[in-house]
Amino acid sequence: MLQTKPKHMLIERGRYFYQRKIPLELQPAVGRKKWRSPLGQDFDQAYEKLRDLAKEHDALIERLADPIERQDHKTKTRRAKEDEKAVKDAAADAAYAKWCVANGHQTDAEEFQEAFPDFNPNDAWKDLPSVYEGLELERKRHLPPDANGLAEKKALIERIHAADFQGAVLKLPPFSEFKEMVTDLPDHLKAHVRLSDALPTPMDDDEYHDRLTDAFNGAFGEQIQPPINPNERDEFDFARMGLERKIARVARDPDVLRRVAEKFYAFAELRPKTEDKYRRTIERFIADAGNIPVSQVTAKTLRDYRDKLKSRGLLPSSIRAEFSPIMGLFGYAVDEELIEISPMVSVKLPKERRAVEESKWLPFDTEECGRIFAALSDIWGQPVQGLTEERRTALQMAVRVLAHSAMRPAEFMALRSDQVDERAIRVEGGKTKSSWRVIPLHPNIEDFPSWLHSGGMNAFHNTTTGEQQTDTVTVLRHNFAKLIRKKMRQPITNRRKTLYSLRSTFQNAMRRAGAPKDVRRAILGHVESGAIRHYDDGPEFELLKHWVERSDPCK
Repeated sequence: MLQTKPKHMLIERGRYFYQRKIPLELQPAVGRKKWRSPLGQDFDQAYEKLRDLAKEHDALIERLADPIERQDHKTKTRRAKEDEKAVKDAAADAAYAKWCVANGHQTDAEEFQEAFPDFNPNDAWKDLPSVYEGLELERKRHLPPDANGLAEKKALIERIHAADFQGAVLKLPPFSEFKEMVTDLPDHLKAHVRLSDALPTPMDDDEYHDRLTDAFNGAFGEQIQPPINPNERDEFDFARMGLERKIARVARDPDVLRRVAEKFYAFAELRPKTEDKYRRTIERFIADAGNIPVSQVTAKTLRDYRDKLKSRGLLPSSIRAEFSPIMGLFGYAVDEELIEISPMVSVKLPKERRAVEESKWLPFDTEECGRIFAALSDIWGQPVQGLTEERRTALQMAVRVLAHSAMRPAEFMALRSDQVDERAIRVEGGKTKSSWRVIPLHPNIEDFPSWLHSGGMNAFHNTTTGEQQTDTVTVLRHNFAKLIRKKMRQPITNRRKTLYSLRSTFQNAMRRAGAPKDVRRAILGHVESGAIRHYDDGPEFELLKHWVERSDPCK
C-alpha cells in the first residue's frame, strides 16, 4: 500500500525529517527561516513526532500573530542564544587559561593587567559616555554606511593587513556600498574581508535595554565600590540615575504610570463615574509627565505639574481635586511595594493644612518635649488597642530618633539597614540633593541600629490606620497626632505643633547647646552647610558628633 507523504515531511536517504518554512513576518522572532528536525527511519513513529511538532508550531504561529507575543518570543530566543554563547565562551576561556598556565604563557587576564596596570573596575562608570556612543552606532547597524563609515572600515582593513594578523578577517554586512568598496580593494587587502550572508537586523528596544542593563551591572553592580570622595560620589550617583532613566525609557513592561493606574482602578473597585473621572485626571497628568515608571516620578515632577495647573488659572479647590486621584495612585503604589515612599509627601497643595515646609511648624518647648517622652513610656509602653507590640515599639523608636537627629519623617521611613551603624545615620535620597548627609548617632538612641537591622521598620508597612494611607509616613503621623492631642494627660493642642516639629525641636536644642550655625545646617541637610555634612570620619565628623551629643531636646 502506497503511503501519502504528510505535509512538512521530508524523506532523505531512507530517513524522515520534519521541515517547515516559517512565515516571513515571523522569521525575525523565531530567529530562523525554517524548522527542521530528524524523525527517524520508522514511518509510524516519524508520523507521530511530526504531528506533535506540527501542532506545537501551529500554536506558536497563532500566538506570534500578536505583536507583543512576537516581540517576547524574539527577545527570549535572542537571550537564549546569547546565554548559550556565553557558556561556550566561558568554557573556552577557562580551557585557554589552563593551557597558558601549563605551558608557561601569560593568560589573557595577566596580559590585560600588564597592558593596563592602572585599570580600576570601580571607575567603569566614567566610561559610560563612550558606551552610549557605541550603542547608538549599534542601533544604526541596519542602515547602509555613509562615506565616513566606508573610510573607517577601509582604514581598519589596512591596519589589519599592516599588523600581519594571520587569518584575520573583517566581516561586513552585504550592503551594496561595502560590496563596491571590496571590489575596488587591492587583492592583498581583499583577503582580510568577508561579506556576511544577510543584512543585519535593527537593534530593537529589548536588545538595547539588555545592553544598557549590562552596562549598569558593569558600572554599578554589587561588585563595584562607590567613590569615597563626596564630590565624586555625587557624580557617581548622577551617572547611575541617568543610566537608570535610560533603561526605564526602553523597558517594555516596567511599572509605568498607565499600567499601575489600571491595577489601581481594579483594586479600588471604583464606581463607573468615579473611575471615569479618575482616568481623565490621571491621563492629564501622564500627558504632562509622560508614561514613565512610578519610581521615576519625583516630588519635583508633581510640584511642576501643580504649578502648571496654577498658571492655567485653576482655583485651589480644583487643584486639590486634580491631585486627589494622583495621591490615591501613589498610595496604592506604596502599599503594593512598587515604591518605598510617595513623592506626594514633599508636595504642598494650595490651602493644604499639612504643608511640608519647616517654617510652618512650631518646635516643642523643653517642657512639652519632656511630656512627650514620658507619654512614649506611659502610653505606648503599655498595651494599646489596635497597636501590636511591634508597632508600639516602632512608634517609640521613630519619635526618639526624629527628636535626636532632626531628620524629616520621610527620611526616617526611607532608611535602610546599610545606612545606619553604631556611629552614624547616612541620609540618602532625601527631599533635595543637599539632604544627603551624615548625622552622628546620639547616645540616647544607641539602640536604634540593632532595632533597624532586626527588621523593626517592617512594623510600619501595609497597615490600615483609619485614614487614607498615601505614604508610609501616614502611620507615624496619625499615631503621633493621636498621642499628643488625645492620649496625653495634658494634650498639646496647637495645630502648628506636629510630628514635623521634632525637626526644629532638635535644631533649637543644638542652638541652646551652642552649636555653630554651619553645624546646625549640616545636621538639617541645608545646602549652606557645605561639604561637612558628607563626612563620616575625620575632624569634620568629630565636630558634628561633639555638638549632637551635647544637644538634648528636653533640656
